[in-house]
Amino acid sequence: MPRKSEMASVLKQRMANGKFYYPLLNWERPCRGDICSELNVERYEHRKDGTIGYAHPNGTHHDVFWSIAIAVFASMQIESEPF
Repeated sequence: MPRKSEMASVLKQRMANGKFYYPLLNWERPCRGDICSELNVERYEHRKDGTIGYAHPNGTHHDVFWSIAIAVFASMQIESEPF
């Protein structure tokens, strides 16, 4: 769960900083298309144990959001975790 939260945070940060680019997608005008809709549909909630839970409404494709979040996260340069 912590890694999932980290991936979503990195994607949000890149989008806010204007460092997330998708072909033919311009963040300055209203979004058109399924990908933009799927990025905006993911919901989160703070749980009692301090973690963040993620959910999506029925009829949406959460795999679009998470595949983009994984790709953006994989593009980061991070240090390896100690064993």
